[in-house]
Amino acid sequence: GRKRNRDFDAMLALLKEFKAENGHCHVPEKHPKQQHNDSKKKGPAGATPSPPDKYFELRRWANVMRRSYLQVKRGEKSPLTLPQMVQLTEIGFVFNSRPQGVLTFEQRIEQCKAFREEHGHLSIPKRHAMGRWASRMRVE
Repeated sequence: GRKRNRDFDAMLALLKEFKAENGHCHVPEKHPKQQHNDSKKKGPAGATPSPPDKYFELRRWANVMRRSYLQVKRGEKSPLTLPQMVQLTEIGFVFNSRPQGVLTFEQRIEQCKAFREEHGHLSIPKRHAMGRWASRMRVE
């Protein structure tokens, strides 16, 4: 109800703040200091701790939005509404949390054009970087 909408609006405002600071809306799943060093090792005695994580709640919320988006895609019940999806999409929220290979549809089409220019066809092998995407597009 209203509380859920207020919570969404508050997190959307925080997402906009994140975008203003970082230039994008790709909220990482983990604190940047944890991204590449997930081990449980203790640092040297007297090591300075990581700075406080001001986007902890935003990351949790972003992960919930991503799971909710997958539920919508699968046709399952989801707390994410269509207007909320539109709002998130309009500001550039990345529903796919995996940063590598996150390209727009238009960028993929440009890659296909370049492949056709180079190879004279669009029979892109699945082992090629675009192969799986092209295969999915043929099915959809």
